[in-house]
Amino acid sequence: MRSYLKKRGFSDEAESVITRLNDLGYLNDVSFARSWIIDRAQNKNLGKRRLREELIKRGISREIIDEEFAANYDESQESERALTLAKKRLPHLENLETTIARRRLSQFLIRQGFSPTTSWEVSQKLLPEEF
Repeated sequence: MRSYLKKRGFSDEAESVITRLNDLGYLNDVSFARSWIIDRAQNKNLGKRRLREELIKRGISREIIDEEFAANYDESQESERALTLAKKRLPHLENLETTIARRRLSQFLIRQGFSPTTSWEVSQKLLPEEF
């Protein structure tokens, strides 16, 4: 927040604004990470790796990220989320050869933060030999 305010030309007021936002409870990395993980996993069906990268990019410490993943991320639903996301992608792959479609689908899922194993299993499940 400090660097954001300074970039926008508010370097003199940055400390007082940050103090005020802290007092109001608006600058809380733990609650931000928790809500980000829950919201993006459920609504966007993103994988753990992608969520972790997004939080790191937003300046959340790795310790907070690890704690919030342990408390709020259900690993057992990872395949289910990948499957939901892959089903949305299937229409884009209809005119391709099965092997190419399978490869592209698994690469898409990897880019969305799912493990290579999960991505390959989902693509195998959705794209049998006769697609």
